[in-house]
Amino acid sequence: LRLLETQSGTITIDWIDISTIPLDVLRTHIIAIPQDTFLLPGSIRFNLDPTSRSTDTILISALEKTNLLSLTTSRGGLDAELTSTSLSQGEQRLFALAVALVRKWNRDYDGCNCGGILILDEATSGTDAVTDALMQKVIDDVFGRYTVLHVSHRPDMVKDADRVIEMENGRVVRG
Repeated sequence: LRLLETQSGTITIDWIDISTIPLDVLRTHIIAIPQDTFLLPGSIRFNLDPTSRSTDTILISALEKTNLLSLTTSRGGLDAELTSTSLSQGEQRLFALAVALVRKWNRDYDGCNCGGILILDEATSGTDAVTDALMQKVIDDVFGRYTVLHVSHRPDMVKDADRVIEMENGRVVRG
């Protein structure tokens, strides 16, 4: 994501040094679902789409796909206030997935129905089996053309992966 510039070496995607790609372009092709959901003070709408690019249809579809639409409706809809205490841990994980869906569908709407990279940083940790299964299904259904990097401390989470890399102390030990 180039949050920090590299001090040495290069990071390449498809043989392109990412330091040569404008940040806004690079970040439209990479979607990350963090371990800890970050919510800003404001409405559900604002937290789903801080740039206000999306239609209500896209926002509602993302909430529906993640099983959060009825919860949102019961709390006053898209313009209801959202705080970190408004959602359980599992709901926060689903909300982060809804944000990722909004970002992807905005790209699709802009005519870029191409792949990208989805980074899951312990995205399902602390969730129950039902929430985990829902998240995996949505990711499989919607992000099919994406390269998915799934960071996990739970080996059972990566059983369907094409490639698994095991790391220890910042170094690859298997893979």
